[in-house]
Amino acid sequence: MLAMLDLRAQQPKLLAGPPCERCGGVTRLVRIEPHKRHKRRHIWALECLSCGTEQTADMPAPQHVH
Repeated sequence: MLAMLDLRAQQPKLLAGPPCERCGGVTRLVRIEPHKRHKRRHIWALECLSCGTEQTADMPAPQHVH
């Protein structure tokens, strides 16, 4: 059991997005771009870890930036 906990601690954290539209697999966040028309929106580019399909998601911009 201790070895399993150590393995989890070594794995990098993954910013997972919504399921892939093509295969339903896990997606990861690749980049964030400002929306071209809406000031308070961002476009998230996501890539599927299973099939490699890239998709986008329209997301609200953070209200507080460090």
